[in-house]
Amino acid sequence: MSVEDRIINICLSCDDKYVQHMGVTIASILKNKAPEDLINLYILNGGISRKNQEKIKNLCKIADFSIEFINVNKEKFSQCPIQDWTHLSLTAYYILLLPTLKQDCDKIIYLDCDIVVKTSLKELFNTELNDYYIAAVRDISENKHKKRLGLNNYINSGVIIFNAKKWREDNIDSKIFKWIDNNSDKIVLHDQDILNAVLNEKILILDNKWNAQIIKDYDKETEQNWEKSNILHFIDKKKPWKYYNGDKFTAEYRKYLKITPCKHFLFKYYLVIVPISLIKKFLHFLFEIKNQRNSNKKIITILGFKFYITRKTTQQA
Repeated sequence: MSVEDRIINICLSCDDKYVQHMGVTIASILKNKAPEDLINLYILNGGISRKNQEKIKNLCKIADFSIEFINVNKEKFSQCPIQDWTHLSLTAYYILLLPTLKQDCDKIIYLDCDIVVKTSLKELFNTELNDYYIAAVRDISENKHKKRLGLNNYINSGVIIFNAKKWREDNIDSKIFKWIDNNSDKIVLHDQDILNAVLNEKILILDNKWNAQIIKDYDKETEQNWEKSNILHFIDKKKPWKYYNGDKFTAEYRKYLKITPCKHFLFKYYLVIVPISLIKKFLHFLFEIKNQRNSNKKIITILGFKFYITRKTTQQA
């Protein structure tokens, strides 16, 4: 196998606050790569300190890789909104410039930093993109967002393969920023909304195993599908570093955290986060009301018993 055939280009976007979690993602990539994989990492730098850059570089103790930190001009996204309810920063938009920033790469995998990779990414990287600009997995709430934006498909932007060469050839950057200028009021899910709106008919849909979107509540069938997945993506607000759920999926985060320079966080996790989470779980066992995802039902929990009530919807005239 030639050196070129062994290369896997991977990009992540991060600021200083998310370095710990990016480290977990990278550690999982390195731990599960095939021996022949040559990993090229590109970090879209949202203000990562020198100290934290060194922490990321030190992950070479797990396996060799090359790394490049790429500075991005934030002003390009000054008109882009950041929703109050989200943990995201302007770094969420940086991937919109990725094909242009990496002129020497014809294909790149992009990964969010709330992800754990369970296998080699070579199969994913080798996906034939043909005339598609990107490839990604359908979003878990696709139907809601298709309706909101008037689209035929709606993908999750946490795992993307960029056909960077075709992107540059067709000058997609200009289409992206033109859409932002004309539709900034429609942007709710940041880069994800933009990519879906601009590229909708030119997105290759990938198998769900490449982006298992992990949420707090799930059934047996969903659990079995997640177990077979190659990538776990913690999309729920209750991230594995914020909340103790006690399941095998969020435990994957701690598994890889242990082999990063940020492993000291586990002291806080077990001394503070776990006890608080258990108290909250007990209170929710006693009584809780919440909306069921992707439905018009409410779930009421009383002493562990769940009751489902259909929410009233406004009828259109």
